[in-house]
Amino acid sequence: MGGFVSAQDLHSSNIQYLSQLYNPAFTGLNNELDASVSYRTQWRKIGSPFNAYSASVGSVLSPYKRNRKGQFAIGGNLYREQTASNSSVTSFAVTPTYHLKLNKNSRLSLGFNVGYIGLSMNEEDGTWESQHNGLHYDKSIWSGEVFQRTTDHSFEIGSGLIYTLKNRDDIKIIQVGGSLFHLNRPTISFTSNGDSELPIREVAFASVSIPFGKYYSYVEMTGLYQNQGNFSSLVYGAMVKLKLFDKAKFTSFNSKHNSLYLGFGTYLRNNDAVILNVSLQKSNWKLGFAYDITTSKLKEANNRQGATEIQFWYSIPSFKNKGRI
Repeated sequence: MGGFVSAQDLHSSNIQYLSQLYNPAFTGLNNELDASVSYRTQWRKIGSPFNAYSASVGSVLSPYKRNRKGQFAIGGNLYREQTASNSSVTSFAVTPTYHLKLNKNSRLSLGFNVGYIGLSMNEEDGTWESQHNGLHYDKSIWSGEVFQRTTDHSFEIGSGLIYTLKNRDDIKIIQVGGSLFHLNRPTISFTSNGDSELPIREVAFASVSIPFGKYYSYVEMTGLYQNQGNFSSLVYGAMVKLKLFDKAKFTSFNSKHNSLYLGFGTYLRNNDAVILNVSLQKSNWKLGFAYDITTSKLKEANNRQGATEIQFWYSIPSFKNKGRI
């Protein structure tokens, strides 16, 4: 990738599903329970495929009660990147969060990210500039690189803040937030005296929704900015979410909800790709699919075929008439 965009801690095209990986304050924010898994693959056309896997879960801790001013939640997330050479990055974090009710339709959420990050590499599969013989890469040439270890790991912390404003139909009209990861600047190195510190990853996002139609369909416009050291990424665009069916039944003890949403949209990753998104939500289940069309100079090598990403999501929603915030 060139220009304004380069590698980040994590890279996702399904930004309509902003999650704990971007801000720990998302834990338990929108539903009683959220659980998701995601898979992403890219660069298959240039001989070095890159795969990423993630899983997240978050839930509120205490029962919802009327007039409650706040709510605690706890969650966790797992993220793993792996290249064709079997080099990988793995992270796991626990995300305690508190949601403060400001009024009937808005809240302020503060979350923390406490976790582990580990790196591993396959030294034998590495390719180095010193192994180029003038015509092509020659693995038999000694690279001159010496490593004391091929794995390393460290502890990391982070924090995030989110403001959410919903309308009476529980649609997020405005949501804005920011977060910081690697606040303790963990050291990751494959040499015994290495002092390579991970730069702090700064994340900011904003989302605005405009409802339309009698079934409460809406257009959601989202922007996500990430910065880490000298590398930055900006993704922005819009998605139309059409509610095709909705039926809910409430009782004193349980709530039954049946709805069907169809979503489609387009996003831009600055100087890198056009992202096409589709989503389908049936009651508690969501399915999201994204496809990247490369627009940077890399398109000459990958024939514009950037990445494919798929995500499954399960949630147990909060219903307002039970006094939930």
